[in-house]
Amino acid sequence: MLIGMRVKSERSTCVVSNGKLSSETKTKWEYIRSTATIRIGGQTTAGLRHLFGHVRNFRLWHKELTDAQLGEVVE
Repeated sequence: MLIGMRVKSERSTCVVSNGKLSSETKTKWEYIRSTATIRIGGQTTAGLRHLFGHVRNFRLWHKELTDAQLGEVVE
């Protein structure tokens, strides 16, 4: 399974799952807190974690990908 997410500077966002791109929608979300820019999984204030599994083949791009690039299945 391949899952990705894109949030543009004007806050339009979409998701890609197994090469299929969703329609864009606007979000009001900015960030969890100013010091947490990327969070995988998570932890509640009580210390409980909510990622039960593994993250494999994690990739991060430092540029905006096109819709065609998001739609490609990464082997």
